[in-house]
Amino acid sequence: MRNEETLTLSLLYTRNREAIEGATRFQKLVFLAQEEQRFAEVFDFEPYKYGPYSTELASTVQGLEARGLVKTEMDTNAYGQERVVYRLTREGIAQIREEMDERKLDDVFDAAEEIKATYNDWGTERLLKYVYRKYDEYTTDTDIDIDRLFDPDASIFERRADIQDTDPSEFRSYIEEYTTSKNTDGTWTARDPVQEFTALGETQADAIDKLGEVIATAHGDAGEPVADEDLEEWGIDPEGVSETDSGPLPDFMT
Repeated sequence: MRNEETLTLSLLYTRNREAIEGATRFQKLVFLAQEEQRFAEVFDFEPYKYGPYSTELASTVQGLEARGLVKTEMDTNAYGQERVVYRLTREGIAQIREEMDERKLDDVFDAAEEIKATYNDWGTERLLKYVYRKYDEYTTDTDIDIDRLFDPDASIFERRADIQDTDPSEFRSYIEEYTTSKNTDGTWTARDPVQEFTALGETQADAIDKLGEVIATAHGDAGEPVADEDLEEWGIDPEGVSETDSGPLPDFMT
């Protein structure tokens, strides 16, 4: 078996044969295995529209699927768009185990296990931002603003239609991951579960913008003196807050 196939199957075999969701994630995991685990540069990557991309890797996966070693399924992500999910077949499991018996693959498996354990659970936006910023030499051909929110799991990459607006906050880049929910009064709550911040907004886009501003303020990179109207908007009585008040912050700022 060629080294290209061994590395590809090893990633799918590790962590109890955990699936890899999305072609973009697959590309980035293999790229990081080569860059961060000092794995031999089996695949050549080049700057592409969505970061480092290897045509050799794409062809290898297709070949493994054609031989019945890898199976793909279509899944619908949280935004109603389809993505490809990759898993090993029984034949694929048997093949990589045979390779383990015939060759010394400890280093390969250790590298694959470390990368998959570290990054496979990351949200795709967080993973792409990490790769774009750390390996910027592979982003020269990209036409995506990584500080805008988009859905990179989809086959067509675009900003999420449900939060499009004409003037997004400059602080959205501070968000690692986010979830949104609509409240009973019609407002929206946005939360970053990684950094554990929450914000409230009149619309979904507004809530996400506020979330970025709250996180930026916590980092000391944004924020202006809080006016009475701001306190009132957050449901706080301005007369009950002194300039040196150090009491509990409103829920969406904690």
